[in-house]
Formats: sequence, structure tokens, C-alpha cells
Amino acid sequence: MLKNLTFRWFLIFFVLIASFYFVYPTYSQYSDNNYNGDQNYIKLGLDLQGGMYVMLELDQEQLIENIANKPSPKYLEAIKTASNNAFENQSDFLDELLLVSDAENIQLYKFYSRRVHSGRTNQDVIIFLENESSKARESVVEILRNRVDGFGVNEPNIQKSGKKRIILELAGVDDPTRARNLIQKTASLEFALVLEDQILKVSQIIDKVLIDKPQLASSSSDANRTTNVNSINDDLEENDEFTIEDLSIDSKIIASETNNEVLKSNPFSGFFKPVYNLFGSIANVYESEVEKIDYILSLEDVKKVIPTSGRFVWSSKAKSSIEDGLKYRALYYIAKSPVISSGDIVDPSANIGQSGGNNVGQWVVNLSMTSNARTRWSKFTGSKIGKQVAIILDNKVFMAPSIQTKISGGDTQITGLDDANEAKDIATVLKAGELPAPVNIIMESTVGPSLGDRTIHASKNAMLIGFIIVIIFMLLYYKGAGLVANFALILNVLLILSVLSTLGTTLTLPGIAGLILTIGMSIDANVIIFERIKEELKTGKSAGTAILSGYESAFLTILDANVTTLIAAFVLANIGSGPIKGFAITLAIGIICSMFCAVFITKTVFLTFTKNKVSI
Repeated sequence: MLKNLTFRWFLIFFVLIASFYFVYPTYSQYSDNNYNGDQNYIKLGLDLQGGMYVMLELDQEQLIENIANKPSPKYLEAIKTASNNAFENQSDFLDELLLVSDAENIQLYKFYSRRVHSGRTNQDVIIFLENESSKARESVVEILRNRVDGFGVNEPNIQKSGKKRIILELAGVDDPTRARNLIQKTASLEFALVLEDQILKVSQIIDKVLIDKPQLASSSSDANRTTNVNSINDDLEENDEFTIEDLSIDSKIIASETNNEVLKSNPFSGFFKPVYNLFGSIANVYESEVEKIDYILSLEDVKKVIPTSGRFVWSSKAKSSIEDGLKYRALYYIAKSPVISSGDIVDPSANIGQSGGNNVGQWVVNLSMTSNARTRWSKFTGSKIGKQVAIILDNKVFMAPSIQTKISGGDTQITGLDDANEAKDIATVLKAGELPAPVNIIMESTVGPSLGDRTIHASKNAMLIGFIIVIIFMLLYYKGAGLVANFALILNVLLILSVLSTLGTTLTLPGIAGLILTIGMSIDANVIIFERIKEELKTGKSAGTAILSGYESAFLTILDANVTTLIAAFVLANIGSGPIKGFAITLAIGIICSMFCAVFITKTVFLTFTKNKVSI
């Protein structure tokens, strides 16, 4: 059938029409019309459009802690050791955890006995943890995709890299800080009781520990931390100016409140300031002293005396006091177990507060609950009237209102937000779901749209100049045959663009380089064929016979060169990422299209000419 010229021309015209059809959405998208259909089109990558490139890494350490059943201090220390070893040796964390666990005679199975069903050895548990890590990353990818869609990024590129990394390419992003916050939020939402009647008792216990063991500060394992309990007391005794410079406090009177004997007898609770008009909390701390409190709470001896029924959580933002103009953060002591969590929330939405409420004209996030959660919430609010309930997102208290009456409807709001973007982002992350484990940004870069415009302009010029030079050369050197090759070359470019458009490919600068390389390879195939035909004509063969023999003898050479290049492109596409993958995909598509155009189309034209005795 392929020897039938009519069929060959029918196939060529069919491919030509299909190419125009599939490339039209791309043309329309980047013309003044702006394509609004459902078909795919070629998107511009970060280096052409501008945007944000982010490489994330799943926090495996936190993941395996989250799914463990009451991990012992020894096991938690083993996790830290394995993490440090993996960083120093550039090795896999779970492999290091296996080595550390075996060396310390830690039986991993007892921490995961409820979930592991296929063996009890440490190796079996590590295999289970690898599977859980893989599942968690799949979940993170899907959640991030939903979040980014809600952010309004057009066609984000999200792909996995290695065992625990994720690459995001967010084209057109003009607010990297907002995007970064949106990506990293775990979206862990909790409604928990504020244990306001216990915070002073727990704080006094911590005070006693620090007084009884003043060596705790100097024995800290955090060598990088320069602020500790002892140095705080010493500096406050010896240097009155410490609190003015290092704590950024304007008033010497207020500075003296933390620069006297209070911290000697109350090294923890002495930092608390009862500024009630800010948070309704008795534990308000200068914003500049938050790290000191965090340090104290991180001490192992302090952790041991904090009741397991509660935990300390900071307010999400600092507020300035009307009385003194200083910034404070509230420290809440809340119940360990929340009454409502992320899985109980449905249909979160960002809205402007309606008339009749306390938040008229302000942005809020409205939350609805599942039927089971409504029942729990109703019983909880009915039994805790007069108590505070903290609404916590990503371990930060956004608000802690007092319960005035029993709430039966299951609807509530998050208030106190800065602007529409914050409200919308919170609603987006809650709607997308909670991440199974935190993700950390390990690499980030941004490209401005102006650089992308210059790159596009330079790429267009490079492609156009190269294209014109090739066409002129083929016409001058091969004359009529060169005209045929140029016809095939134009069809080749059109065909490549149509395939890229059909696949919805994101075109990057390396992708354009692959396209230009393909043009050269396509002409190279024609040069080989034409030289073979010349050789056949010199032996005295007729034009038709010489053409058939020339294509036949050149085919294996062309096939061999293209197949080896195709293999290289396949390898690059599978092991590479970002720009390398874009180059490989464009190159692979170009090779296949070039084979069709250089061998099939030009041969059809030559056979038609010889059949009609047209001289070329």
C-alpha cells in the first residue's frame, strides 16, 4: 500500500491537515485571540514565561515519628542520629536508620506493630516505612497540585525526583513569598481546649526545674544557640542595656521588668506579661524573647515535667500593645487531644464578613463540619461554656475565643486575617487536605517575566536565522532537490509543533534547542539521501532506479543514527528533570517526525516527479 502514490499523498495531506488542526490552539493562545477551548496547547516554561522553580523534600523523619506507636526516647534519638548520618554521608535516611537500630538493638516492630503485617525483623519494618514514604509522597503531590490550582497558577508542572523529592515549576508566579507559604503549610487544623487554669501551674514546675538544675543551659546539645537561661540571667544582671538593644524595647521601665530578680526566682514564667487587651491570655511574651521560651521548652528535662495531657502553642502573629507600643506573642497551654481536626472540616471558603457580625467587611474563612464532628462540637461547647477554645493551624493559634453558648450548627469562622490573600490561601490548603508530613524547600529560584521575554526574542531570532540559512544552502547546493528538502523541513517543524501542542508540552529554552537540533538532523538525513542518489546516478542508473537505490542504501545509516539518538533522548527523559527532560522530549519527538518527513515525504515527491518525468 505504501508503494501506491495516491495513498502516500493522501497520508501526507491527512497529516498536514491534522497538524494545522492541533497546532491552532497554540497559535490562538499566543495571538491576540487567546484560545479558550478544551484542546491542549504548548505552554511556556519558567525560563520563557517567568515564574518559580522549587525543589521540595519530604520530611521522612517526621513521617515515621507520626505513624509510630508511642516512640521511646531511645528510638527518637536513633532517628536523629540516622538523620545526621544520612546528611553527613549523603546516604539514604532509612538505610541509616536500619544500621543505627541494629547497632542499638532497637526492635522497630514494636513501634509499628499495628500497621506491619508481613514480618517482624527490622528489615521488614524498613521496607514498610519505604512504602509508607512512597505513599506519603504520592499524597503530597496530589495535595500540592490541588493547592496550586487554587492559587491560580496556569498548568503547574509537578513531578517526583529521586525517593523523596518533588519538583514544582510554577510559571507566571509573581508573589514567591505567598507561593512558598502555600506550599509548605501542612494544613493541620485543630480545635482544642485552652487549659488556662493550668498554665501557671505548669510554668511553676518548669521554673523549679530550671532553678534546681542551672546547668541545663550549658548542657544544651544545640551548639549554635547562643541564648540560654543562664546567659539570660547573667546578662540581665550585668548589663542594663541588653534588653534595650537585643530585645528592641523602647522603654527602660519595661526593660527593667525583665532585668531584675524576677527571672532569678521565675526563669520561665518571669517572661510572661499580662497584657489582656491583646490575646486574652495571661502568658504574653515580647516578640524578641520568643526564641528564649522555645529554647527552654526544647530542653529534655523540661519536656519530662510537662504533663502529657497538654502542650504549649504560640499565637500565629505578634500584636502591638496600645499601652506601650511593644510587640507581643501569646503562649497558650492547650489540650493535647483536639476535639476537632482537619478531617472533620468540609467546604472551607474565604468570604467577607457579613453585616450583623463582629467582622463586617473583614476577610474570614468559613468552616463547616461533618455530621459526627457537629455532634462532638455541640457536646463540647455545651459543656465548656466560659472556657477558651483555640483554633490552631499548622501549630499556630489563629484565635482563641471564649465559648459563650452551645454551638449546634457546626459552622464557625477563622478571623483576624490580614487580607484576602491570606484568607484564600488558608481556605485553599484546608480544602486540598492535610499533608501526611512536612515538606522542606531545599532549592528555589525565580525568573522574572522580562528575562523570559528577552529569551523568547533571542530564541526566535536564533531559530529563524538558522532556518533561513539552511533553506538557502539547500537551494544553492541541491537546487530542485533542495526545494523538496525545504518543503519537508517546513512540514517537519509544523508536525513537531502539532505533536507538542497535542501533548500539552511545556516548552523551555532547552526544548527550543532540541527543536533547532532536530531541524539540523532532518536536513542531515536529506543530505545523506541526496549524496547516495548522486552516487547511483554516476553508475548510469535511471533517475527512478537511482532514487529507489539511494533511499534504500541511505535508510539504514539514517535509522542507525536516529535510533542511537532516540535512545539517548529516552535515557535523558527518564533520569533527567526540568530543562533536561524538556530537551529530551522535544528531541525524541523531533527525531520521529524527521524520519517521517526526510524519508517518507521527500521520497513521495521524488517518485511523483520521476513518474511524471519532471526534472529535478
